Amino acid sequence: LHPLSNNSSNIQNASDWLSIKTEDGTRLPDLRVEIGGMQSVAASGSMPALDIQHNLVMTLRDDTPVLIGRITNNSEYAINGATLVTSSGWVSLGDLPPGNTVPVNKLLINNNTISAVDLYAITSTLGLNTYGEADMRRRASFFQANMTTNAGIGYVNSGVYLMGWLDEIPAPVELRDQDSKSTDTMLYFEKLSPAVETEEGDVQLTSSIYGWESSVGDSITTSYYNMTEDGYTIRFQPSVPVSFREVKMLELDIQSNVLPAKILVSLWNFETGEWNVVQLLNYGVNHIPEAWKYVDRNGEIRLNINSDPNDYVEITGINFTLTVLP
Repeated sequence: LHPLSNNSSNIQNASDWLSIKTEDGTRLPDLRVEIGGMQSVAASGSMPALDIQHNLVMTLRDDTPVLIGRITNNSEYAINGATLVTSSGWVSLGDLPPGNTVPVNKLLINNNTISAVDLYAITSTLGLNTYGEADMRRRASFFQANMTTNAGIGYVNSGVYLMGWLDEIPAPVELRDQDSKSTDTMLYFEKLSPAVETEEGDVQLTSSIYGWESSVGDSITTSYYNMTEDGYTIRFQPSVPVSFREVKMLELDIQSNVLPAKILVSLWNFETGEWNVVQLLNYGVNHIPEAWKYVDRNGEIRLNINSDPNDYVEITGINFTLTVLP
Protein backbone atom coordinates (compact mmCIF):
# COMPACT_ATOMS: atom_id res chain seq x y z
CA LEU A 1 0.00 0.00 0.00
CA HIS A 2 1.31 3.45 -0.87
CA PRO A 3 0.12 6.96 -1.76
CA LEU A 4 -0.93 7.60 -5.34
CA SER A 5 1.97 8.93 -7.41
CA ASN A 6 0.10 12.12 -8.25
CA ASN A 7 -0.68 12.89 -4.62
CA SER A 8 1.54 14.34 -1.93
CA SER A 9 3.87 11.93 -0.18
CA ASN A 10 1.61 11.90 2.88
CA ILE A 11 -1.86 10.42 2.97
CA GLN A 12 -2.79 12.12 6.23
CA ASN A 13 -2.53 15.88 5.65
CA ALA A 14 1.13 16.74 6.31
CA SER A 15 1.63 13.92 8.82
CA ASP A 16 3.29 10.57 8.37
CA TRP A 17 1.19 7.50 7.77
CA LEU A 18 1.92 4.03 8.95
CA SER A 19 1.45 0.69 7.24
CA ILE A 20 1.83 -2.57 9.12
CA LYS A 21 2.62 -5.83 7.38
CA THR A 22 1.44 -9.06 9.02
CA GLU A 23 0.79 -12.64 7.95
CA ASP A 24 -2.78 -11.59 7.14
CA GLY A 25 -1.72 -8.75 4.86
CA THR A 26 -0.93 -5.06 5.12
CA ARG A 27 -2.96 -2.61 7.22
CA LEU A 28 -3.26 1.16 7.48
CA PRO A 29 -4.41 1.38 11.12
CA ASP A 30 -4.54 5.17 11.47
CA LEU A 31 -5.82 6.38 8.13
CA ARG A 32 -8.15 9.27 8.98
CA VAL A 33 -11.02 10.29 6.76
CA GLU A 34 -13.33 13.24 7.35
CA ILE A 35 -17.08 12.60 7.32
CA GLY A 36 -18.10 12.85 3.68
CA GLY A 37 -14.42 12.93 2.67
CA MET A 38 -12.22 10.65 0.64
CA GLN A 39 -8.69 9.31 0.89
CA SER A 40 -6.88 7.69 -2.02
CA VAL A 41 -4.53 4.78 -1.44
CA ALA A 42 -2.78 2.72 -4.11
CA ALA A 43 -2.28 -1.02 -3.68
CA SER A 44 0.02 -3.07 -5.89
CA GLY A 45 0.59 -6.78 -6.22
CA SER A 46 0.62 -9.63 -8.70
CA MET A 47 -1.50 -12.57 -9.79
CA PRO A 48 -1.11 -15.40 -12.34
CA ALA A 49 -1.88 -14.52 -15.94
CA LEU A 50 -5.09 -15.85 -17.45
CA ASP A 51 -4.97 -19.09 -19.43
CA ILE A 52 -5.26 -17.74 -22.97
CA GLN A 53 -4.51 -20.03 -25.93
CA HIS A 54 -4.20 -19.06 -29.60
CA ASN A 55 -2.98 -20.33 -32.97
CA LEU A 56 -2.46 -16.96 -34.64
CA VAL A 57 -0.29 -16.87 -37.77
CA MET A 58 1.07 -13.70 -39.38
CA THR A 59 1.54 -14.30 -43.09
CA LEU A 60 3.99 -12.17 -45.08
CA ARG A 61 3.04 -12.20 -48.76
CA ASP A 62 2.95 -10.16 -51.98
CA ASP A 63 0.13 -8.10 -50.50
CA THR A 64 -0.65 -6.53 -47.13
CA PRO A 65 0.43 -8.86 -44.27
CA VAL A 66 -2.48 -10.66 -42.64
CA LEU A 67 -3.06 -12.09 -39.13
CA ILE A 68 -5.34 -15.15 -39.05
CA GLY A 69 -6.23 -17.65 -36.34
CA ARG A 70 -8.32 -18.22 -33.23
CA ILE A 71 -8.09 -17.08 -29.61
CA THR A 72 -9.51 -19.25 -26.80
CA ASN A 73 -10.24 -18.20 -23.23
CA ASN A 74 -9.33 -21.26 -21.15
CA SER A 75 -9.53 -19.36 -17.87
CA GLU A 76 -12.42 -19.49 -15.41
CA TYR A 77 -13.17 -15.79 -15.87
CA ALA A 78 -15.14 -13.97 -18.54
CA ILE A 79 -13.22 -11.39 -20.58
CA ASN A 80 -15.70 -8.63 -21.32
CA GLY A 81 -15.22 -6.34 -24.31
CA ALA A 82 -12.35 -8.44 -25.65
CA THR A 83 -10.29 -6.47 -28.17
CA LEU A 84 -7.49 -7.40 -30.55
CA VAL A 85 -4.86 -4.67 -30.37
CA THR A 86 -2.21 -4.21 -33.07
CA SER A 87 -0.33 -1.25 -34.50
CA SER A 88 -2.78 -1.55 -37.40
CA GLY A 89 -5.81 -0.77 -35.25
CA TRP A 90 -8.15 -1.90 -32.46
CA VAL A 91 -10.69 -4.62 -33.33
CA SER A 92 -13.59 -5.45 -31.03
CA LEU A 93 -14.02 -9.21 -30.54
CA GLY A 94 -17.04 -9.03 -28.23
CA ASP A 95 -17.34 -10.75 -24.86
CA LEU A 96 -15.26 -13.90 -24.42
CA PRO A 97 -16.77 -16.21 -21.76
CA PRO A 98 -14.75 -19.06 -20.22
CA GLY A 99 -14.08 -21.84 -22.73
CA ASN A 100 -15.12 -19.78 -25.74
CA THR A 101 -13.12 -19.18 -28.93
CA VAL A 102 -13.15 -16.19 -31.26
CA PRO A 103 -11.81 -16.08 -34.85
CA VAL A 104 -9.28 -13.45 -36.00
CA ASN A 105 -8.74 -12.22 -39.56
CA LYS A 106 -6.94 -8.88 -39.58
CA LEU A 107 -5.07 -7.11 -42.38
CA LEU A 108 -1.99 -5.38 -40.94
CA ILE A 109 -2.32 -2.16 -42.89
CA ASN A 110 -0.24 0.95 -42.33
CA ASN A 111 -1.80 3.02 -39.56
CA ASN A 112 0.77 5.33 -37.97
CA THR A 113 -1.51 8.36 -38.11
CA ILE A 114 -2.84 10.67 -35.42
CA SER A 115 -6.45 10.12 -36.47
CA ALA A 116 -6.11 6.36 -36.02
CA VAL A 117 -4.64 6.54 -32.53
CA ASP A 118 -6.52 9.48 -31.02
CA LEU A 119 -7.71 8.22 -27.64
CA TYR A 120 -11.20 9.60 -28.10
CA ALA A 121 -11.48 7.71 -31.39
CA ILE A 122 -10.25 4.53 -29.71
CA THR A 123 -12.68 4.82 -26.78
CA SER A 124 -15.48 5.31 -29.30
CA THR A 125 -14.41 2.20 -31.22
CA LEU A 126 -14.39 0.23 -27.97
CA GLY A 127 -17.82 1.54 -26.98
CA LEU A 128 -16.47 3.27 -23.87
CA ASN A 129 -18.94 6.12 -23.39
CA THR A 130 -17.93 8.66 -20.75
CA TYR A 131 -21.56 9.80 -20.62
CA GLY A 132 -23.15 6.36 -20.42
CA GLU A 133 -23.91 4.08 -17.52
CA ALA A 134 -21.63 3.95 -14.50
CA ASP A 135 -19.71 0.84 -15.61
CA MET A 136 -18.92 2.36 -19.01
CA ARG A 137 -17.89 5.68 -17.48
CA ARG A 138 -15.58 3.91 -15.06
CA ARG A 139 -14.02 1.82 -17.81
CA ALA A 140 -13.56 4.86 -20.06
CA SER A 141 -11.88 6.85 -17.28
CA PHE A 142 -9.69 3.92 -16.29
CA PHE A 143 -8.66 3.27 -19.91
CA GLN A 144 -7.81 6.91 -20.62
CA ALA A 145 -5.89 7.30 -17.36
CA ASN A 146 -3.65 4.36 -18.23
CA MET A 147 -3.26 4.96 -21.96
CA THR A 148 -2.98 8.73 -22.33
CA THR A 149 0.40 10.09 -23.44
CA ASN A 150 1.60 13.68 -23.46
CA ALA A 151 0.24 14.02 -26.98
CA GLY A 152 -3.16 12.55 -26.08
CA ILE A 153 -2.68 9.57 -28.38
CA GLY A 154 -2.39 5.82 -27.91
CA TYR A 155 0.19 4.42 -30.27
CA VAL A 156 0.67 0.67 -30.32
CA ASN A 157 4.34 0.63 -31.18
CA SER A 158 4.49 -3.03 -32.17
CA GLY A 159 3.15 -6.42 -31.25
CA VAL A 160 -0.21 -8.17 -30.96
CA TYR A 161 -2.26 -8.02 -27.76
CA LEU A 162 -5.53 -9.24 -26.31
CA MET A 163 -7.26 -6.60 -24.17
CA GLY A 164 -10.40 -6.92 -22.10
CA TRP A 165 -12.19 -6.20 -18.83
CA LEU A 166 -12.57 -8.55 -15.87
CA ASP A 167 -15.20 -7.88 -13.22
CA GLU A 168 -15.08 -11.18 -11.34
CA ILE A 169 -11.67 -10.94 -9.68
CA PRO A 170 -12.07 -8.89 -6.47
CA ALA A 171 -9.16 -6.78 -5.33
CA PRO A 172 -8.07 -8.02 -1.87
CA VAL A 173 -8.70 -4.65 -0.23
CA GLU A 174 -11.34 -4.07 2.44
CA LEU A 175 -12.25 -2.10 5.53
CA ARG A 176 -11.22 -4.13 8.53
CA ASP A 177 -14.12 -5.23 10.75
CA GLN A 178 -16.52 -3.04 8.77
CA ASP A 179 -19.15 -3.72 6.15
CA SER A 180 -18.00 -2.34 2.82
CA LYS A 181 -18.85 -2.42 -0.86
CA SER A 182 -16.18 -2.95 -3.49
CA THR A 183 -16.32 -2.01 -7.15
CA ASP A 184 -13.60 -3.82 -9.02
CA THR A 185 -12.55 -3.09 -12.59
CA MET A 186 -9.57 -4.89 -14.10
CA LEU A 187 -8.13 -3.76 -17.42
CA TYR A 188 -6.29 -6.79 -18.76
CA PHE A 189 -3.64 -6.93 -21.49
CA GLU A 190 -1.85 -10.05 -22.68
CA LYS A 191 0.81 -10.04 -25.37
CA LEU A 192 0.29 -12.73 -27.99
CA SER A 193 3.14 -14.13 -30.07
CA PRO A 194 1.85 -15.26 -33.46
CA ALA A 195 3.81 -17.61 -35.68
CA VAL A 196 5.25 -16.01 -38.83
CA GLU A 197 4.99 -17.56 -42.28
CA THR A 198 6.45 -16.16 -45.50
CA GLU A 199 5.01 -17.02 -48.89
CA GLU A 200 7.15 -17.48 -51.98
CA GLY A 201 7.83 -14.55 -54.29
CA ASP A 202 7.90 -10.85 -53.49
CA VAL A 203 6.85 -9.93 -49.95
CA GLN A 204 5.40 -6.64 -48.68
CA LEU A 205 6.52 -5.43 -45.26
CA THR A 206 4.30 -2.62 -44.01
CA SER A 207 5.20 -0.24 -41.20
CA SER A 208 2.52 -1.98 -39.09
CA ILE A 209 4.90 -4.91 -38.49
CA TYR A 210 7.71 -2.58 -37.43
CA GLY A 211 8.54 -1.19 -34.02
CA TRP A 212 10.01 2.29 -33.78
CA GLU A 213 12.04 4.62 -31.59
CA SER A 214 11.58 8.38 -31.91
CA SER A 215 13.96 11.12 -30.81
CA VAL A 216 10.92 13.08 -29.57
CA GLY A 217 9.77 10.38 -27.16
CA ASP A 218 6.49 8.50 -27.37
CA SER A 219 5.23 10.11 -30.58
CA ILE A 220 5.90 9.17 -34.19
CA THR A 221 4.31 12.45 -35.32
CA THR A 222 5.10 16.00 -34.30
CA SER A 223 4.38 19.66 -34.97
CA TYR A 224 6.24 22.94 -35.07
CA TYR A 225 6.43 23.50 -31.33
CA ASN A 226 8.69 20.51 -30.65
CA MET A 227 10.63 20.40 -33.92
CA THR A 228 14.28 20.90 -33.04
CA GLU A 229 16.88 22.60 -35.23
CA ASP A 230 18.00 19.22 -36.52
CA GLY A 231 14.47 17.90 -36.90
CA TYR A 232 13.65 14.55 -35.39
CA THR A 233 14.67 11.00 -36.17
CA ILE A 234 12.73 7.74 -36.18
CA ARG A 235 14.34 4.32 -36.25
CA PHE A 236 12.15 1.53 -37.61
CA GLN A 237 12.98 -2.11 -36.88
CA PRO A 238 10.92 -5.23 -37.77
CA SER A 239 8.99 -6.61 -34.80
CA VAL A 240 8.95 -10.10 -36.35
CA PRO A 241 11.82 -12.09 -37.90
CA VAL A 242 12.37 -11.13 -41.54
CA SER A 243 15.07 -12.13 -43.98
CA PHE A 244 15.50 -11.21 -47.62
CA ARG A 245 17.97 -11.35 -50.48
CA GLU A 246 16.93 -8.21 -52.31
CA VAL A 247 15.17 -4.91 -51.66
CA LYS A 248 12.90 -4.24 -54.62
CA MET A 249 10.90 -1.16 -53.65
CA LEU A 250 10.32 1.35 -50.84
CA GLU A 251 7.26 3.59 -50.79
CA LEU A 252 7.01 6.37 -48.21
CA ASP A 253 3.85 8.19 -47.14
CA ILE A 254 4.28 11.23 -44.86
CA GLN A 255 1.05 13.05 -44.09
CA SER A 256 1.10 16.69 -43.02
CA ASN A 257 -0.68 20.03 -43.17
CA VAL A 258 1.73 21.54 -45.74
CA LEU A 259 2.87 20.90 -49.29
CA PRO A 260 5.26 17.94 -49.64
CA ALA A 261 8.02 20.30 -50.80
CA LYS A 262 7.98 22.03 -47.41
CA ILE A 263 9.01 18.84 -45.60
CA LEU A 264 12.71 17.99 -45.65
CA VAL A 265 13.03 14.20 -45.46
CA SER A 266 16.31 12.31 -45.18
CA LEU A 267 16.94 8.56 -45.15
CA TRP A 268 20.01 6.96 -43.58
CA ASN A 269 22.26 5.49 -46.26
CA PHE A 270 23.64 2.25 -44.82
CA GLU A 271 26.24 2.03 -47.61
CA THR A 272 27.86 5.44 -47.00
CA GLY A 273 26.88 5.97 -43.36
CA GLU A 274 25.27 9.37 -43.93
CA TRP A 275 21.90 11.04 -44.38
CA ASN A 276 20.57 11.44 -47.93
CA VAL A 277 17.80 13.94 -48.70
CA VAL A 278 14.88 12.43 -50.64
CA GLN A 279 12.28 14.49 -52.49
CA LEU A 280 8.59 14.17 -51.68
CA LEU A 281 6.85 14.92 -54.98
CA ASN A 282 3.32 13.81 -54.14
CA TYR A 283 0.73 13.92 -51.42
CA GLY A 284 0.47 10.38 -50.13
CA VAL A 285 2.74 7.63 -51.46
CA ASN A 286 6.19 8.52 -52.85
CA HIS A 287 8.45 6.01 -54.56
CA ILE A 288 12.03 6.12 -53.21
CA PRO A 289 14.73 5.55 -55.87
CA GLU A 290 17.61 3.16 -55.09
CA ALA A 291 15.76 1.88 -52.06
CA TRP A 292 18.36 -0.79 -51.23
CA LYS A 293 20.68 1.91 -49.90
CA TYR A 294 18.27 2.79 -47.13
CA VAL A 295 17.42 -0.66 -45.78
CA ASP A 296 19.78 -2.56 -43.49
CA ARG A 297 20.24 -6.30 -43.92
CA ASN A 298 17.91 -6.85 -40.91
CA GLY A 299 15.21 -4.61 -42.41
CA GLU A 300 15.99 -1.48 -40.36
CA ILE A 301 15.05 1.94 -41.80
CA ARG A 302 16.02 5.33 -40.33
CA LEU A 303 14.18 8.52 -41.17
CA ASN A 304 14.85 12.18 -40.34
CA ILE A 305 12.23 14.90 -40.77
CA ASN A 306 12.91 18.63 -40.76
CA SER A 307 11.32 21.81 -42.10
CA ASP A 308 11.63 25.57 -42.19
CA PRO A 309 11.37 26.69 -38.53
CA ASN A 310 9.32 29.68 -39.70
CA ASP A 311 6.59 27.42 -41.07
CA TYR A 312 3.84 25.76 -39.07
CA VAL A 313 4.38 22.11 -39.90
CA GLU A 314 2.37 19.32 -38.38
CA ILE A 315 3.26 15.75 -39.27
CA THR A 316 0.09 13.69 -38.87
CA GLY A 317 1.23 10.32 -40.17
CA ILE A 318 4.32 8.34 -41.22
CA ASN A 319 3.90 5.06 -43.08
CA PHE A 320 5.88 2.99 -45.56
CA THR A 321 5.70 -0.22 -47.56
CA LEU A 322 8.88 -2.18 -48.24
CA THR A 323 8.86 -4.84 -50.97
CA VAL A 324 11.59 -7.49 -50.70
CA LEU A 325 12.52 -10.83 -52.22
CA PRO A 326 13.07 -13.45 -49.46
